[in-house]
Amino acid sequence: MRSCAWLLLLCFVPSCREHGASSGGDQSSHAPIARTHQADPSVRGLIVVLGSSTSAGIGPKQADNAWVPRYQAYLAARFPSVTLVNLAVGGYTTFHIQPTGYAPPPNRPAPVAGKNITAALALSPTAIIVNLPSNDQAGNYSLAEQLANYDRIANLTTSQHVQLWLSTTQPRNFGDAAQLDHLMQARDEVLKRFAPRALDFWTPFAAPNGFIQASYDSGDGIHLNDAAHAILADIVERARIPEQFPDSTQAAPLPGLSSPGGQDRYPGEVTRGPAGDRTAHRARRVRPGPGRRRRRSACRAAAGRRSGPCRRRARRLAHSRRANA
Repeated sequence: MRSCAWLLLLCFVPSCREHGASSGGDQSSHAPIARTHQADPSVRGLIVVLGSSTSAGIGPKQADNAWVPRYQAYLAARFPSVTLVNLAVGGYTTFHIQPTGYAPPPNRPAPVAGKNITAALALSPTAIIVNLPSNDQAGNYSLAEQLANYDRIANLTTSQHVQLWLSTTQPRNFGDAAQLDHLMQARDEVLKRFAPRALDFWTPFAAPNGFIQASYDSGDGIHLNDAAHAILADIVERARIPEQFPDSTQAAPLPGLSSPGGQDRYPGEVTRGPAGDRTAHRARRVRPGPGRRRRRSACRAAAGRRSGPCRRRARRLAHSRRANA
């Protein structure tokens, strides 16, 4: 009887290990992470999406699986007071979304009223997301033209105090090496010029040659599939756009900046107040621990014959006072 029990145990344990490995081994490193954040209705704002086929929902088999509807559902659950308007249209380029009245160069499309940056700004948004994956490259527009169009949009959003988020180009199975090179150059320029508000829509999906990885290709070599759109939505969620709205109490600090309240800022750093005024910010006072209090008392007692540590402390204190003056 005992030998039978041991035999059953030896047969059962390896099978469990194999099942566990197979069930967890195919997890993608880019798989979206489930979120259980509590809804925060205090954050209010409007996000407008400008773009082409990817934002318009072309690629996924199910319309609700596209990244914009996914992100819309996330906002409804996490930030119910934040709304999203999608103005994206398949086939659009950076020229189509230029401001109304802009005169494009010869053989370039004119801005489309109602679907361009003018229409987006007319909605008084808090933030605008621009997602134009590869149509400029397909039309053989120069990189200089594309970047000039982005700069024009950025200048308009900046002048109206609207946050601009710009996605990189996306991989595409171009047969022309020059188009692929242009695609990657545009990707690099977007990441360089518009960080930290640049959305990397390239890295998770691109093969080394600039093509779409087979597992993310919808089948036409141009558009991304359902699995890829889930990752796109996750990238936008991780950007924490609502948390960075001007009136948000939980604004996420951008690289090099502090958390709300200025507690993590450097002494004497110049900040901008709510109305745009420049105000000097001083470091908050921190009550020293017992060890520091003892050293401070010792320095005071030895005022006439300061030792090395005391002299260094005096210099640091003088430097701090000059910085905060």
